[in-house]
Amino acid sequence: MNKKLAICFISGMLLYLLTFWTSGISVFLAGWVQSLAFFALTYFLLMKFAEPKSYGTSYAVAVVLGRLLLEIPIRIYEFPETLYSILVTITVLFAVVLAAVNFSEKRVSVFVLSAVFIALMNTIVHSEFYHTMRRDYDYQLKMSRKSRVILTKDPTATTGHLGIEDNKFEFGFVRKDEQKTIRCPFVLINTGSKPVVIQKVDVSCGGITVTDYPKVIAPGESKTLYADVHTESQSGFFNKVIYIKSNADNNLEILQIKGKIQE
Repeated sequence: MNKKLAICFISGMLLYLLTFWTSGISVFLAGWVQSLAFFALTYFLLMKFAEPKSYGTSYAVAVVLGRLLLEIPIRIYEFPETLYSILVTITVLFAVVLAAVNFSEKRVSVFVLSAVFIALMNTIVHSEFYHTMRRDYDYQLKMSRKSRVILTKDPTATTGHLGIEDNKFEFGFVRKDEQKTIRCPFVLINTGSKPVVIQKVDVSCGGITVTDYPKVIAPGESKTLYADVHTESQSGFFNKVIYIKSNADNNLEILQIKGKIQE
């Protein structure tokens, strides 16, 4: 590989490592920070390596590939949960292209139009994309909840068995200023023939509290456990678990709460 292309590739990769943490705070922040950073980096590298009046296409592509190299495995592994933040990637790609155009043209009007375009991508487009994805996500969540299957009592069971109507609660996209607390209900069902005693309920880490849960569930009975997500202390993708320890034959069950919390 050409040495100059290698430098561009590694520079794109390193800059992504330095700025990817912004997505955990806010996609809006990540869009601004990464688009401006990659615009500046691309323009600087083109000044160093590219021929005047050219677009330095190969160098710009090397910067993009360097950034995408570390991101692609994350997208492949858990694409649905990272779909919203793909807007940051799109904004960065446009920023790199605009840097190449500015390098070639070197006109104030082109620079101003580029700045306006980046601002639009990080404000209006970001807002519309957020609301569209939230509507779609909430609709899918509503439909999935309608299709839940309630567990019934097993007449052959000789002990208590803790059944869960749905062990995963996905609250979608939530803004901190819109909702301070998210209540997550989980329906617990004793499908065995003996009472189930809930001995202990733990959470994986902060940002979530179990506010109410049944101590005893009689055979065939269903009761609800409530967990509250506190959005003020959280940002980015939310994925926490709750551990339920009981005297049932399945003495340890895990509940999962997932979603996305925006600034």
